[in-house]
Amino acid sequence: MTRLVRMHLQEFKSYSSVDIELGDLTVLVGPNASGKSNAVDGIRFMSDAFQRGLGVALDMRGGYGSVVRRTAGRGRPKDIALSYYFRSDKFPEDLFEYSVTLGALAEAGYRLKEERLVQQSGDRQTIHLTNRDGHLKVKSPDIEIEMPQDRLALPFLENHSPFNIVYEFFHDASFYTVYPDHLRGPQRPTQGYRLVRDAANLASVIKKLSTENAELTQQLVSDLAHVAPGITGVEVKKWGGFYVVRLKHGGGEDTIWSDLSMESDGTIRALALFTAIYTTPAGTLLALEEPELTIHPGATKVIADTLKAASSRYQVIVTTHSPDLLNEFEPEQILVVEKRGNTSHIGPVDKRLLDLVRERLYDVGELHRMGELALPTGE
Repeated sequence: MTRLVRMHLQEFKSYSSVDIELGDLTVLVGPNASGKSNAVDGIRFMSDAFQRGLGVALDMRGGYGSVVRRTAGRGRPKDIALSYYFRSDKFPEDLFEYSVTLGALAEAGYRLKEERLVQQSGDRQTIHLTNRDGHLKVKSPDIEIEMPQDRLALPFLENHSPFNIVYEFFHDASFYTVYPDHLRGPQRPTQGYRLVRDAANLASVIKKLSTENAELTQQLVSDLAHVAPGITGVEVKKWGGFYVVRLKHGGGEDTIWSDLSMESDGTIRALALFTAIYTTPAGTLLALEEPELTIHPGATKVIADTLKAASSRYQVIVTTHSPDLLNEFEPEQILVVEKRGNTSHIGPVDKRLLDLVRERLYDVGELHRMGELALPTGE
């Protein structure tokens, strides 16, 4: 298993220069537009770059000018520098740093200025890859060639160690933002290996899961029943050239099957959430934007418990506004995101506030409701 333990974002979106420490489960909380999604996108951007190419990843976000942090005044945009620090079971004592620096071109566009993979083993440092201004040098296999200045080199080394550690993490990371209205109708059959970001292949994934793993499917139904009491089953029916997801309510003579067009937003979001969690094989990271939306506050505990269990199989990052959901996690798992001017800041809860929580004078949710959940002064 590989874990992203820290990342550094410089001139990326709303972040000027920030180090973000990540655990097995990390919860990001902050006001709207504070930078929570931008922090998650620091990982998603590189995942897109590995899967679709660096140029496509930038274009998906509006180009280099929309990704680099906006500052007052005019002039050439600054460089974007991204660094990711990994620990892997394959090298339990070592720390891997993968870093990428991007620069703007005078005639618009971008270029890859530098790409590096470094392995730190105690006091010994091994530079496995250096890709600087189009000149690529790899330690093993021994490669030294010229590269286009708009492409990452590491994805081409996916079958070699230790490059595969970084490649697999970014390639297998999953990010979800679910819009229930998009899931109510029939869906075309497609790959059911893993849920896509907007859950557009929900029916195919559930069909594959129910066919191959009855135990996990039943666990999914059990969790869903805590959100929408009375649900006792799930199935996928073929209708013409489409799949239709149906939920079973009740049992015996009182059984009712209904498709998703008749279900609430909260039920559909929860179904997609639990499907993502129980999709097999598990990926490397699961990132969820505000999983509590449209779900009854009384169901937050089962959501939190499911995410906690999932974090033993892969890394989990959650953004939230929910005081009830915050109370289900340890304060040390929470990172506060604030925006001051045009710049986002992120870090652990102020120690002064943690002491209040430990002394049971307040809980984290109460502090959030009061608008007092904050970073340490001066951070």
